[in-house]
Amino acid sequence: MTGHGSTWRIVRGGRLVPLFATRSPYVLPVLSANGRHVAWAVSQTLHRDSRFVTEQAYTLVAYDVAAGQVIASTGLTTTVTCCDAGGAIRVLGVDADGTVVALRTDDKIWRWHPGSAVVLLTGIRAGGADGVDQWPGGVSWRPVRGEGAFYGRVGAAGEVVRAGRVPESEGGRWSPDGTSYVYQPFSKGTDHAPVVWTRDGRVRLHVRHLARIIGWEPRRSVIVSVARREHQPRARVAVLLRCHARTGACERAGVPLHGATLPEYLT
Repeated sequence: MTGHGSTWRIVRGGRLVPLFATRSPYVLPVLSANGRHVAWAVSQTLHRDSRFVTEQAYTLVAYDVAAGQVIASTGLTTTVTCCDAGGAIRVLGVDADGTVVALRTDDKIWRWHPGSAVVLLTGIRAGGADGVDQWPGGVSWRPVRGEGAFYGRVGAAGEVVRAGRVPESEGGRWSPDGTSYVYQPFSKGTDHAPVVWTRDGRVRLHVRHLARIIGWEPRRSVIVSVARREHQPRARVAVLLRCHARTGACERAGVPLHGATLPEYLT
C-alpha cells in the first residue's frame, strides 16, 4: 500500500489470490470478526476547489469471502481537505452479517447493509468510534469522559442503543460472536498479559507480558505473538501462541516465524 494505490490479496485454499487493486490512495480493507465479509472504500476526485480542497466520490464495496466476489457497492460524496485528510471516508468495521460501519473523519458515522440504503447513526460521537474495534452486534465508541469503550445496537433509523461497556478502548479485539473481548491492560508505562473480558468476569492469558494480540479463532481461542531474539543481534522471531479464552492456558500455534512482521508486533 502506498499513497499512489495498492494491491490486496486473500488466502483461499492455502493460496494467495487477488482481492482487489486500486489507484485510490491509502485504502484499507476490513475483515469481519467471523471472516465471512470484507469491505473497503475507494475514492475518485470529482472537482478540485483549490490546492487543498477537493470534492470526492467514495464507493463503499462489500465482498463475500465464501462466494469470492463483490456483492454490492454504494456511493457517498464528501469534501476532503489537505493535509489532515479532513472529510475522508473509510471503513471502520464489518458486522457478522456483512453490515458495514463507515466514518467521515471526526464528523459522521454511517451504517450500510449491502442492498439497503446508507443510514446516518445518531446518539454517538463519530470521532469516538475511530480506533475502536467495532462490536460484531453493532458499533463501539469511546465515552467523552472515562475509560474503556461503549458498545451498542443500531436501530432501523440509525439510533444507537447502548448495550454495555468494555475495560479498554484501543487495541482490543471482539470475538466473532461478540460475547468476549480480549485486550492488553496498560498502566504506568507497563504492558500486562492479555485479558479476556466477558460479562461473567475476566481471564488472564498465561503468557508473559510482552505478548501482542493477533486475533480470534472460531473455537473460542485467541492467537497472540511473542517476540524472541536469536543469537544474532538483529534476528527476530515471532512465536505464535493459541490461548483458550475460558482457561487462559496457551500452547504453541505452528512453527516460529523468522523475520516476521505481524500486526501489533513488538519492535
